[in-house]
Amino acid sequence: MKRWFAASCVLVLAAAGWMLWRWLHPAPLDNQTHVLIDKSFNQLYLFNDGQLVKRFVVSTGQERGLTPEGRFTIVNRETLDEDSDSAFGSHWLGLSAPPSSCGRHYGIHGTDEPHLIGQHVSAGCIRMAPADIIELYHAVKEGTGVWIRSGPSWLWHLGAWVQRQRAAESDRAMRRVHIANNR
Repeated sequence: MKRWFAASCVLVLAAAGWMLWRWLHPAPLDNQTHVLIDKSFNQLYLFNDGQLVKRFVVSTGQERGLTPEGRFTIVNRETLDEDSDSAFGSHWLGLSAPPSSCGRHYGIHGTDEPHLIGQHVSAGCIRMAPADIIELYHAVKEGTGVWIRSGPSWLWHLGAWVQRQRAAESDRAMRRVHIANNR
């Protein structure tokens, strides 16, 4: 009986590990250029010709439901005024997602707070580091498919926990640097 139980546990853990690995290493949806955004771990994957071209760290909604999920397309591309201190950064990729209940449109854009990239902090849009949005902007065109997913709630909470651990470690490192510099 103990051997059967141990073997069952090993199989369950192996299956869970395989599922998590597949979630973190997604396969392309097709051979067209497209974007996959994983809200659980705040990752944006760019695919072209059936191959992963690049993975970017992004920020998504503060709460799980703020960033819409599903299949959308890029409906407009805009270069924003670089002289202004826009919270949206220098580039905007508008999505076909329906507007929010308060009339906001969703998009992928830069940010004036790049230190928050990787965290769940937005009001619903997908934020990217300034250099990353420029790279993505030049890699996609209007009509490019965008799939936004979050996965099971436990995966989203795991991603949020990982982010909190990274932030805490970063804070500890900054305090060590501050203490060392003030000696």
